[in-house]
Amino acid sequence: MDKFAYYVGQEVTGTINNVTKTAIYLILGSEQSQNEEGEQATEEKGGHKAVIYVNDIEGFPENQNLRDVYHEGEEFTALVKQIGKDRRTEEPLYILSTKLYAQREQFTQFEQFRDSNEIIKGTIKKVHSKGADVYYNDVRLFLPIRNIDVNESALRKMINEEIDVVVTAVNRERLLVVVSNTLAEQIKYQQAKEQALAGLSVGMDVKGQVTKILDFGAIVSLGTVSGLLHQSELAHKRVGKITDVVNVGDEITVKIIRLHDDRIGLSLKALQPHPWDVLKEQYHVGDIFEGTVTKVIPAGLLIALTNEYSGLMPRGEYSWNASDRLDGQVQEGDKITVKVMAIDDERRRISLSHRETVENMWSKIKLHKNDVITVTFVSCEEKGAKVAYEGVYGFMPISEVTGTRRINRADEVFKEGDSIDVVVLDVDPQRAKLVVSAKANEDAKEKENFEKYYKDQANKVPTNTLGDMLGDALKKFEKTKQGK
Repeated sequence: MDKFAYYVGQEVTGTINNVTKTAIYLILGSEQSQNEEGEQATEEKGGHKAVIYVNDIEGFPENQNLRDVYHEGEEFTALVKQIGKDRRTEEPLYILSTKLYAQREQFTQFEQFRDSNEIIKGTIKKVHSKGADVYYNDVRLFLPIRNIDVNESALRKMINEEIDVVVTAVNRERLLVVVSNTLAEQIKYQQAKEQALAGLSVGMDVKGQVTKILDFGAIVSLGTVSGLLHQSELAHKRVGKITDVVNVGDEITVKIIRLHDDRIGLSLKALQPHPWDVLKEQYHVGDIFEGTVTKVIPAGLLIALTNEYSGLMPRGEYSWNASDRLDGQVQEGDKITVKVMAIDDERRRISLSHRETVENMWSKIKLHKNDVITVTFVSCEEKGAKVAYEGVYGFMPISEVTGTRRINRADEVFKEGDSIDVVVLDVDPQRAKLVVSAKANEDAKEKENFEKYYKDQANKVPTNTLGDMLGDALKKFEKTKQGK
């Protein structure tokens, strides 16, 4: 870095050695002085060259001649405006000004600009490797290249253009005002952001554009500010892949659901009717419809209602006959007619029934225990037999199939379609329960046969004892005696 005897803004006194129509040339004193870096610099013999142009002399009339006012040998005091180079010797040439005294008074204003972070407009007049000279009301401001987000080449194309800057430093003594365009842009953005946030409120519907897809959601630009559309707020149903719903560049309308400082929470699903509300408009208690089985579970069947919801048909609601099994009878994808039995708003569940869509034959069953009825052998079960009676099904335990011999399976005695006389062991139409016994009917028939046999034997063979005969004779004797 070059060493200079004087710095910009410093007050200096020199001796006039030449006066022209447009400028006064001076030789500055030979005493030691501090350079711009605060180091001591000793000038060469003959002093340092300086010049003050007529337009830098405060209050000098335009039509007056400099030679009429200023003369060689006189002392002249002014402030260093800038440091140039002598064209012939390449030595430092100090350009002076008395107008800077008035400008120095304006520095109070720049200090206020600095303290308040007020944005001001300046005009770029000169660009060099270190930055640019920006003028505000004829006052030179220094814009370092680091304080603007462009390179030197781009900055040169901005000469004579206005630019927003913020004062970052003020040095009255050196008449130096440092400004920043980067900070001005940040302040402008922050002000615009605060203004935009002030116009937003929770519950407001706003339009925006998706600018970024994240692992957990999407960033939506609302103009000056942006908000987060979380994955959980994309739809009422679970969304596995965010791009299945939104993509970068999409224009969407969202609802503001959170506002905390400068963080904005957005929701897409808040603008959509809840699937449960849609379902309740479509289904009502008592409705009968044909549904598709989506899954067979231990508790029963899941029946598709909407894309988001399924209804449960419990196993007990499949048939009025308790012996009817879902297993092997109904599979995923099958169609089945069901009736809406209940809608639980709190738990968001719908209960369905298939048996309520068909006639309940059990309501016609009027049986009592020990009644003898005729049933049809339907099938062999693991622990007995399935039998049919007037449209309902009952059960005959393996121990009640026969008493004549020991068996392992009911089809060892009966075959499908056989009519069997049985005794009712237990009946409960409310529980769709009927238990019968062929063995009990065998026992009853055997007892009836024995009773008939003994009765027939009693009619054929006298069975009176000696006592019976003596009693009869005594009764006859009494009657005869009374007749006399």
